[in-house]
Amino acid sequence: MMFECKRCGSCCKLIGCEHLRLVSEGFYECLIYDIRPEMCRFGYGLDVSGLSEEEYLALSYESCEKLRELAKEIDRTVESN
Repeated sequence: MMFECKRCGSCCKLIGCEHLRLVSEGFYECLIYDIRPEMCRFGYGLDVSGLSEEEYLALSYESCEKLRELAKEIDRTVESN
């Protein structure tokens, strides 16, 4: 099961991760990726019993998109203040 991360940094930004670094416009990298904690690993803590791989990935991408939209909303709010 492989989740293709877009490297937008939204999930890390939302939790205020200090290990996130901007590489180029819209692309980020984790400075501790190889030793990152479990909570930063895709699928951590999810109960996926009963889901097919396709269902799991579809749900994951949907959740990722919601995090991206939330991060954009927060950025717009901060910029307007």
